Amino acid sequence: MIPKGLQLQVTSCENDADNYKTKILSGLSEDEVRFYVELAKLFRSRNGRHDDTCYGNTTYDHRYKINWSDLIAKVKAIAEKHRTGFVLIIGDQFDFDETSTDEWQDFIHELACKLLGSSEDFMFRVFETFKVYHFPEDVTEVTENFK
Repeated sequence: MIPKGLQLQVTSCENDADNYKTKILSGLSEDEVRFYVELAKLFRSRNGRHDDTCYGNTTYDHRYKINWSDLIAKVKAIAEKHRTGFVLIIGDQFDFDETSTDEWQDFIHELACKLLGSSEDFMFRVFETFKVYHFPEDVTEVTENFK
């Protein structure tokens, strides 16, 4: 079944535009979608860039080169901007001030994997595109009717 609400489809890839994957999150509110889309944009490809504006293509070996303070600040800003969506996704028990850097790193990695998919070689996959669909009612699977 596809629950009513918004459905976000996020397509990502690895390294040099291979191993494409589309993650689908359904039953979302507009606030949740806005949070996820802005978060996904942080993970555009870092190939050919000499700054810390994008985090896609980060291998596990290079995770120590990430400016984690900057990335954490960006995620916090997105969470504050889309507070309602963030709370719907995470819950209201998340304490920005009491969370250590290591916990933030794990949290951001988990969110990125939920949104972009995971990889054996890359800590963060590359965000490519997204689509949003609206389902005004639950959609029921009817495959069994065709067997």
